[in-house]
Amino acid sequence: MRILLVPDKFKGSLTSVEVCEALKKGIANKIPGAEIIFHPMADGGDGSIQVLSNFLPVQKQTLSTTDALGKKIVSTFFTVTKGAKIQTSAGRVIPQMTRSSHEASRTEQQDHGGQATVYVELAETSGLSKLADSERSPLSTTTFGTGQIMITAHQLGFNQQYLFLGGSSTHDLGLGIAAAWGFQFLNNDGNPFIPTGGTLGQLRKIIPADGLPGPNLKIKLVCDVENPLTGPEGAAHTYAPQKGADLPLVEKLETGTRHAAAVLSDFCGRDISQFAGSGAAGGIPAGLSALLDAQIQAGFDFIAQATGLEAQIQRADLVISGEGRLDHQTLNGKVPAGVAKLCQKWNKPLLLVAGDNRLGEAAKSLFQADQVCSVLDLASSVSDAMTNAERYLKQIGENFFS
Repeated sequence: MRILLVPDKFKGSLTSVEVCEALKKGIANKIPGAEIIFHPMADGGDGSIQVLSNFLPVQKQTLSTTDALGKKIVSTFFTVTKGAKIQTSAGRVIPQMTRSSHEASRTEQQDHGGQATVYVELAETSGLSKLADSERSPLSTTTFGTGQIMITAHQLGFNQQYLFLGGSSTHDLGLGIAAAWGFQFLNNDGNPFIPTGGTLGQLRKIIPADGLPGPNLKIKLVCDVENPLTGPEGAAHTYAPQKGADLPLVEKLETGTRHAAAVLSDFCGRDISQFAGSGAAGGIPAGLSALLDAQIQAGFDFIAQATGLEAQIQRADLVISGEGRLDHQTLNGKVPAGVAKLCQKWNKPLLLVAGDNRLGEAAKSLFQADQVCSVLDLASSVSDAMTNAERYLKQIGENFFS
């Protein structure tokens, strides 16, 4: 029996690989001869590049940059170029390749549009996880440090760029990123400034960076949400509270966002406030689509294709997926929903596991799953579930086949 494990991480508790390991222990106790295949997954949120590194020949790089509050940090990003060696020294990225080897590495990247590819995770530099709870403030945080990584990679010839948007601490519409690329933003007095969530209303004029975006630059924004930039389902109302904003601050962010969106729309000649996903990660798709012609890429679809998930599901006898919390958001592009669609396509039985199943009995019909189990059904409390998730997942692995 070939059993395919395709979980997302259980956020704050276990990585997707650790979920696989725990389930495997339980399954092996009940079906010792089963062939158990790990296929850890993500949907474009934080941790996505770590998942990709299990399947692709990525090279981890480091660079001195700044976090969302401007503090100096050393951040990581990943490149995909065979033979292209990059080292860091005193905060500078130094390409260790001749021109001929660089061109050869480009030729090898046919699976990535024929260009050297870089993967950048927003959360690694501009994420909530980099800040203490007391530091969370979407009025003052910036994506500038993430932009420093992207422009450095571009200068080294990495023109196919994937920016994974999960875990953002910012609400600057990606204008910090654009400032790092050389765009200038002027206020009422004609003075340049780097906009943050609290100063979006001061934006009056945009001066483009020379030669950008350029014909070779292709930026894909990988995310798992479809929220627009403004309105009750927009970036401020939906995501700013988890970044530290109370209701009055949410309204201030909404007002500033509407103003900045109008300026950006005038700059690029089209409305950037309402397309699906424009509100992700504090509005980064809205700003970068206007300034750098960035395109949104559905996170699950991209990672599934990059890792060959559909072929694995075709070969499986049974698929097990899940995530930390099953709720109505899961239905919109999250890992279990994407896996369920592929299982339905290939007529494969599906079991689901969650830390917390907020959908109750409806989860089985919504995902056409044979069984749905949750850690909280076994644990004595949320704290117990988070702390002892590995033990409970092992038990669930056994229960699935009891």
